[in-house]
Amino acid sequence: MLEILEKEKISKLIIQYSLPALVAMGVNILYNLADRFFIGYYVGRLGIAGVSLTMPISTLNLATGLLFGIGSGVLMSISLGKKDLKRGESILGNGLCLLFLVGILQSIGLFLFTDKVIMALGGTGDLFSYTMDYLKLLSLGVFLQVMYIGTNEMIIGSGAPKKAMLIGLVGCLTNIILDPIFINVFNLGMKGAALATVIGNFMAVTFQLIYLSRYSEHLKLKLKKLYLKWDRVKELSTIGTPAFLVQFFTAIVVVLTNIILKRLGGDLYIAAFGILSSLYLIVFLPIVAIYQGTQPILGYNYGRENTSRVEKICRKSLIYSTVIATLGFLVIVLANDSIMNIFVKADE
Repeated sequence: MLEILEKEKISKLIIQYSLPALVAMGVNILYNLADRFFIGYYVGRLGIAGVSLTMPISTLNLATGLLFGIGSGVLMSISLGKKDLKRGESILGNGLCLLFLVGILQSIGLFLFTDKVIMALGGTGDLFSYTMDYLKLLSLGVFLQVMYIGTNEMIIGSGAPKKAMLIGLVGCLTNIILDPIFINVFNLGMKGAALATVIGNFMAVTFQLIYLSRYSEHLKLKLKKLYLKWDRVKELSTIGTPAFLVQFFTAIVVVLTNIILKRLGGDLYIAAFGILSSLYLIVFLPIVAIYQGTQPILGYNYGRENTSRVEKICRKSLIYSTVIATLGFLVIVLANDSIMNIFVKADE
């Protein structure tokens, strides 16, 4: 099965591995998009603004998940290329430990200081209460979101991109189904959207751990491997740091922009920027998916010392990314009114 990574047509491999990465990243964004859509429909613009304020939190969760997930996934694929399964399983155990521990710390910190975080994000007045209803409950599931993102990268790195995609869809569909039920039927409003997101992430992580411990074909999750080794931690963190920094500074930019928009135009501007941020992420997503999807292909061929194939994969990935970015730009510029009407109609 793994031999296709060094023999299959490169363009086919990139699509085969990038699509699951796209779904996984898309799930993380779709949780937020689904919340915005249903909140916008049932709660209104203040609800959208409240969810928009929390976008940096989701981005930081994504950053943490990618920090340990990409690092682990790349090293796991290299280990598979070198036929060193023992090392690969050790990396898997270390990566999962880091995701859980750091995720728990983020959950606790956000839960204890929710009010201060909201104020720092620019939430004041009526917007504060809307954001508090959403973020307080969401904080309890932050570690699940971090674990889902990172574990997905490990499953892809272990040579099972389709399994990663299917598991991601389980969590995403759970969230989309529960959103209108909790928000409207049970009349929970913002709290309902947060609860649907937490349950969706819980479902995804549960299926991920079941797969890795029972059904993974090449690298299995073993309890005796669930401990931290400094050399492993350092190695996987070094590889994941660039992805972490990209997302971290994206979150900082969003926070600063929200603060400025709050002063210039209030909650209306923040709500509008929240929708624009979502559109940016939709265009950016497939490019990141290509980057993530090619990691295990590159890692395996690097482990097999097939440098010419590594260079070809890099070139094709760059071409595909440039095409996607250009098309995304044209669609948003030419169809901006129609796109905005998906989120809000007859609203300034």
